[in-house]
Amino acid sequence: MVEAYVLPRIGGLRLAALQPNHVRSLYADLLESGSLGRGRARTGRGDPLSARTLSLVHRILHRALEDAVSDGLLPRNPAAAVKRPATPKSAAGKVWSADQARRFLTAVAGDRLDALWRLELSTGLRRAEAAGLRWSDIDLDAGALSVRVQRTAEGYTVVEREPKTGAGRRLVPLDADVVAALRSWRKRQVEERLAYGPAYEDTGLVFTREDGAGYHPQRLSVMFRRLCEKAGVEAIRFHDLRHTAATLALEAGIHPKVVQERLGHASVQITLDTYSHVQPTIARDAAERIGNYLRGDG
Repeated sequence: MVEAYVLPRIGGLRLAALQPNHVRSLYADLLESGSLGRGRARTGRGDPLSARTLSLVHRILHRALEDAVSDGLLPRNPAAAVKRPATPKSAAGKVWSADQARRFLTAVAGDRLDALWRLELSTGLRRAEAAGLRWSDIDLDAGALSVRVQRTAEGYTVVEREPKTGAGRRLVPLDADVVAALRSWRKRQVEERLAYGPAYEDTGLVFTREDGAGYHPQRLSVMFRRLCEKAGVEAIRFHDLRHTAATLALEAGIHPKVVQERLGHASVQITLDTYSHVQPTIARDAAERIGNYLRGDG
């Protein structure tokens, strides 16, 4: 965070010269054009940085400068005089209804990556997690996968790294339909490998092109959007498949703690805050269940 967003803009200032107006200017610049990808902020203007990421930058900078005050390097913390950027209460974007999700899956049945779309709507994996998934991470007999690697894009360069948090490294149980789809896909992938011959690239990745090479994460988003049009459903972002999976799970009565663990959130509070729009539905369902139980109806 510091290398990508802070140092390129105020890294040349001496610590004693840093003033609140420098911090305010930093935040304004980041809000306007800060999102360039880690390590690339020196290369030019980018897209607006999200309020959530900017809030994290503020926390890091504030804590670092507070340590400087404690060490006697500064008389006061310049970031303390700057209002902390507001963080959105919910990061959830557009989501499909259960009917829209079913229509999409029906329309893409037979698509080469049918297993990917089913996996996404069932588990809510991040795009980087799905792109980096390897067969060695999946136990089809046990019906579970392990999230160990993220395959993501910095600029347009694909890099692989471990999940950012311990919660991100997780075991995700799979339902029978997803397991069946993955078995079918693995069989097709083997057939493609034999057909391609010696030039086939053995990456070990689950979701690959016909030559065995992994997909660029952005390519998956392009393919998904085209399938939305084909299915005649509202076009949402690839990341919104994750939001849809979480929303449908909560609406289906899955305990928020289970949903948190499947998504890889650091705490259940993050899950509840992100999907607060689902809580009224859950509350109404809970009221009906309590009433039924008291009546002896189940």
